[in-house]
Amino acid sequence: MEGMERKIQYLEENFVTLTDLDDKQEHKVFLVKRKCDGRIYVKKYVSPEAARTCQRLQGLKNRNVAEIYETAWNESTGILIEEFINGTTLGEYLRGWGILEENQACQMVRELCGGLFDIHNLGIVHRDMKPENIMLSNDGVLKIIDFGIARVMKEDQATDTAILGTAGYAAPEQFGYMQTDARADIYAMGALLNKLLTGKLPADSLYEVQPVSGIIGRCLEMDARNRFQTVQELRRTIEISLPESFASGGMCETESCRTAANQMKGNGSLGDGARNGRRTAEKRSGCVIKGVPGFRTGALWKNVVAAIGYSFLVLGTVIWMEPFTVSVQAFLVGGLGVFLYAWAATLIGFNAGYWDRKLFPVRLLPKEVMLVVRIFLWMLIFYMGGTLQNYVKYEMLGMIR
Repeated sequence: MEGMERKIQYLEENFVTLTDLDDKQEHKVFLVKRKCDGRIYVKKYVSPEAARTCQRLQGLKNRNVAEIYETAWNESTGILIEEFINGTTLGEYLRGWGILEENQACQMVRELCGGLFDIHNLGIVHRDMKPENIMLSNDGVLKIIDFGIARVMKEDQATDTAILGTAGYAAPEQFGYMQTDARADIYAMGALLNKLLTGKLPADSLYEVQPVSGIIGRCLEMDARNRFQTVQELRRTIEISLPESFASGGMCETESCRTAANQMKGNGSLGDGARNGRRTAEKRSGCVIKGVPGFRTGALWKNVVAAIGYSFLVLGTVIWMEPFTVSVQAFLVGGLGVFLYAWAATLIGFNAGYWDRKLFPVRLLPKEVMLVVRIFLWMLIFYMGGTLQNYVKYEMLGMIR
């Protein structure tokens, strides 16, 4: 223990604190700079048990796990020196951009399985796999962080010694039913995938589109024996269920995460990024306006077509409204008709704001059915607007047909 005390002293003296990163005001996470070379790291104060667990992870090099460089502990506290990740948590990303498309969410879970694979191989279970403990770096890499309640799996122990975990993501066995193992993280991955697709925990709203809903359901089995038994099995099932998303192969080379990182920097859109993951940087050289048809992908040619289309709609609105300026009533009712068939129908038809993935129960439908619904609504709204405009012309204003 004396050697550990000296190491704690060394870490305290050789890393200069730059700022407090703990938004919970517990003052346990700090951005620090190493004196000898000026490199930036994260310093965390954790329990002695967590520091001992993280010592196993020290030196692990996996692009989906935040690297741990130094560990030290005494009887009362532990210290970790970790990789600094320039980016945002997946939780912050979801709050800013909303739910993900199915392909993109499954690609992210598949990538995280690559990190958990090495963690589990070291005999460690994370026990807190939630969006707030996953970083999305600015170069588009998902990284698992925060091993504060991670534990070493012990074959001779019936239950965990402490009840820890985040409600909604924590497996039933984390509440004292049995010892946690890798399958507890698989339970959390099911809850995480549901969160990415619905914005809610499974208890509040369960994703219902097959085959992904079946994958989520198996992850969330109360009895750990009925879940996927390893992250490799989960990853392989995702690949088999959505083969078109992983045709390029590779454990962690997912375009969706790079697209998500671009969104944080204002260079991409959520839905089109998942559907068009192979777009080149040159094709994304245009303007991006979140949710606005024609400006969601950053494709320059789409920007040009959209700009022409919107200009036509604006000019057309002025021309179409001209006959209704004779009275306030005609202007209001006629304006509503023009808005419906010119603007509302267009925005609904071209899926402005990705409304079809946010409106229940349309978001539960297969994509092909969603497209049919959008076309039907476009025709219906266009017809309603045209009918209302004709009513004003021929009934209210007495124009001759």
